[in-house]
Amino acid sequence: MKKAFTAGAIFLLLFCFTTRAFPWGSATHAYIIDKIMRKAGPPRLMYGVMAPDVFNYFSFIMPPNSYPPTLPDDLYAATHESFMKLWDAAQSRSEKPTAYGFVGHNNIWGIDSTAHVHSLTFDPGSGFVIQKAETLIGVLDSYGVWALVGLDPSDPLVHPKCLAICHELVEAAVDLLIKNLDPNIGNRLVDSARSSDKKFLSLLIAAYADNVVTPEIIAINEAYFRSVTLGLGNSLKLKSPDDLNSVAAQLAGLAVVAYGITIDPSQVAGILQITEYVCTDPMFGPNCFMEIFATIEFVKQQLAVHNISY
Repeated sequence: MKKAFTAGAIFLLLFCFTTRAFPWGSATHAYIIDKIMRKAGPPRLMYGVMAPDVFNYFSFIMPPNSYPPTLPDDLYAATHESFMKLWDAAQSRSEKPTAYGFVGHNNIWGIDSTAHVHSLTFDPGSGFVIQKAETLIGVLDSYGVWALVGLDPSDPLVHPKCLAICHELVEAAVDLLIKNLDPNIGNRLVDSARSSDKKFLSLLIAAYADNVVTPEIIAINEAYFRSVTLGLGNSLKLKSPDDLNSVAAQLAGLAVVAYGITIDPSQVAGILQITEYVCTDPMFGPNCFMEIFATIEFVKQQLAVHNISY
């Protein structure tokens, strides 16, 4: 049975498209790095594995026309593909856990690679999150969402936009589902975000600052990312369904800031529940937990092959 979504849900989808795509979410990265280490690592290790996404909000928080238009994409590529710059900048023993986590995140052979490039449980020709997002396009179509927003996912020019929207939804839903594997993940994200590890900011500046990307720009983005991580952690600390509703409310709040519109958080929660279903029900293929467990073993091997240890 098809069901119509309210304007709040529609605007959430439009808002999601304006943000950068995150192959795996912060809670998922944090869980994976813990399992690679076979124990709960220090807060700086957990923060390090999330931190390559530090520039993902660049276009959202920086004044428009204050930077070259390609800079956000360049910075994303720098932290996800030129990740060894930060590893090389880490000279002291105390800096290595942060750098270890940072390197483990990468999009070439790291944690993000299975979500975005080559799945280990789905078709290896594409990332797990990308394939789940493709499935979600059809599911949302069955609810009449695309018709309501005036988008036709069968149009090759429109399909990438629909895929980006669904990509964001999958990332948020899997972060919520991670609590099934680690009920304490919210507390650990909060601990990592509250850690006043100024050495990480120094590493980030040493690795990526140049004539265009100033230390001030890096510091602004790092502070914002830290606050977003804290917000996610506080949401995940809550019991169900308060955690879901809190994440939904945060997304609704971001939409108000971006567009000046009010979004019904209950509709946001409904979309996330549909996405969780797509990520876990066998009728939609391998579930996210299978991919996460496979990613743990794969990245553990890759870190050893590339001689990344501390």
